[in-house]
Amino acid sequence: MDRLFENSTVNFLSKALDCRTAQHKAIANNIANVNTPAFKGTEVAFKDQLQMVLHSEPNELNLKYN
Repeated sequence: MDRLFENSTVNFLSKALDCRTAQHKAIANNIANVNTPAFKGTEVAFKDQLQMVLHSEPNELNLKYN
């Protein structure tokens, strides 16, 4: 069963989903703090994050938003 999820396409899609999740968390945080004085919004560049993941180690994914 574990072998089913070791496919490179599945790994790619999993990492792409992780990138989108980070992006949605940043958007949700921005919406939640829209009325907070001096709040500075955050952004995750999906394309840049995905390119970084594709060129990194196969099982390494360090997404951060700031």
